[in-house]
Amino acid sequence: MPVSSLRPLALAVLLLSACESEATLPVTPVLGVVGQTTINASSTSEFRYFNLGTGAEVIVTDPRTSTAWDVAFRRYEVRLNGGVAGSKGVTGVRVVDNSTLPAATLLGYTPENQLASFEGVTATSIPAANLFTSTVIAPTLNAWFRASGPTTLVAVPSVAWKLRRADGGYAVVRVAELTLAGFSLASLRLEYRVQSVGGVLGAVQSVTVPAGTPEAPTKVSLATGMLVTTEGCTWDLAVTNAITLSVNPDAVCPTGTFPLEATEPFTTVTSAADAPSYGRFMAALSSPIPNGFSADVKPPFIYGIDPVNTNRLTPTFNVYLIKTGSATYKLQLLSFYNPTTGDSGFLTLRYARIQ
Repeated sequence: MPVSSLRPLALAVLLLSACESEATLPVTPVLGVVGQTTINASSTSEFRYFNLGTGAEVIVTDPRTSTAWDVAFRRYEVRLNGGVAGSKGVTGVRVVDNSTLPAATLLGYTPENQLASFEGVTATSIPAANLFTSTVIAPTLNAWFRASGPTTLVAVPSVAWKLRRADGGYAVVRVAELTLAGFSLASLRLEYRVQSVGGVLGAVQSVTVPAGTPEAPTKVSLATGMLVTTEGCTWDLAVTNAITLSVNPDAVCPTGTFPLEATEPFTTVTSAADAPSYGRFMAALSSPIPNGFSADVKPPFIYGIDPVNTNRLTPTFNVYLIKTGSATYKLQLLSFYNPTTGDSGFLTLRYARIQ
């Protein structure tokens, strides 16, 4: 993909991080009772966990084994406690989609005038069970960097991955630093810990990777910490000046990643060989409530359609159903901003049990 086509993406991500009290209306899991709460999900690394049955946040030590939570939030990322994210078997489906409506229509929507749409979703709206899905791994283009001011990017070393290397071994890896040349990536410094087959993760090492071009990316092997020019299973990650970090896609290599949880510290986690799966990309977890900003993935928020403030995320007021145990809930995201301060990453939710 040419650099010019990725510049709008880089600019969008630069602006998304711009712009802390919480307001909660308690709710009981009574059929038809509508609850509303604002969750401080502004962290770029840690999730906030929510139990729909109690209408309250919960503290979770190990999200993959805990059944105390149903939905987890980190800024615009939403996970369900099922699939690769957890053991509770929570699934979801979208039943109201406004994301493809004209911008002028969406900008006229408010929590008040969309309450009727929310209330119109009842037990009769529940689709066939095979349409409900859970959390899976999906590619992420930008988890390893964030905006710092209107014109620059910085690395996010709090986000890291378990990596299955091309040679069959393992590692954990993160982007510790990056440098830009205008709107292009000049280089990035990777920190990593290597794990041989059957072994444990070693000490933190570092390698600086100058960015190549999309046609000739710079490739690095974490097994050796060296830049390589050969093909096949001799390399693990590739870097380009189009602000991309990618995994060796060769089908004969076992290469893949899985995101490291905030509860697994990069410097002390002992194994990278225990992920439930490894995607052939820099992975994020994605649920039926998508992480994207554009209408083509039908998300709860769309970026850049407000002509008065093009840096804002506008809610679509989509309605999602979430099935947890024998109960089914409806969920609508009303805002991405703190209702008092305007800070970003504060998600206001409306939800109710319908079955």
